Amino acid sequence: MKRLIIFVSLALLIHDINAQNAFTIPANAYIESYRLEVTLNKTTNIVFPYAITTVDRGSQDIIVKKATGLENILRVKADIKNFNETNLTVITSNGKLYSFVVNYTNEPAYLALDLSDTVSKQNDVGAGTTQKFIYSSRSYDKAAIRDLVRRIDTLPTDRYSIHQSSGRVIASCNGIYAKDNLLFFRLHIRNHSTINYDVDQFHFYIRDRKQPKRMPSQELEINPLYVSGDTSSIRQNGEVTWVVALPKFTLAHKKQAIIEIMEEGGGRQFQLILKNRHILKTKSL
Repeated sequence: MKRLIIFVSLALLIHDINAQNAFTIPANAYIESYRLEVTLNKTTNIVFPYAITTVDRGSQDIIVKKATGLENILRVKADIKNFNETNLTVITSNGKLYSFVVNYTNEPAYLALDLSDTVSKQNDVGAGTTQKFIYSSRSYDKAAIRDLVRRIDTLPTDRYSIHQSSGRVIASCNGIYAKDNLLFFRLHIRNHSTINYDVDQFHFYIRDRKQPKRMPSQELEINPLYVSGDTSSIRQNGEVTWVVALPKFTLAHKKQAIIEIMEEGGGRQFQLILKNRHILKTKSL
């Protein structure tokens, strides 16, 4: 018994010493979070002072994407109603981290947040001199892209396609092609049901491979340069083919590309997963 008392006392003493030696986080090390309200049927736009390089969302209950053709505007909206509070982290090209606490509301207090003036005020630059919009630097020949898309429409499909089915609708990526600084993805959607498939969302993004449920999801939207075909609806017992042109990319370790197609007001959702081996085996045009 005496030995047990000595052992417990020693353990408590060691614990107290370790607690005293623990470092306290200084107040100036904290990064304050912005409060962000989002809703289901409206999009909130956030303007950053520098190009967006990384986006982390705390849960998949919110949808984030960069504005088409712009590098410093992030668009955020809810994917479901009344989701639990989550967070959003954005890192810009100057290395600054922005933290947001995101909540659902039916009527957000604002639908646009401009953070670009925060830099001008901090850097002794006159307010309003910061460039508001940062456009994508690379320009593409739209006519040349359309010609390549027409050529892809005539090529044979890949029988080893990446595909997924839901509710008698089959979505597949049956061809990936490369030309200069472009990648082309041919998608085929066949609706075997008697109900029209109305497309609510259709986008590409790169994200981490499957992670533990409590880990944040890191993803980056890739905005299409050109999309052929009717991306609004697939009629009952009908089919469509889309050819999507994207800036070229490869996938880093533990990353994957996702082609996401979501039905408006329905549950037939698709996530076609592309790995780096698929990208590296593209056919040259």
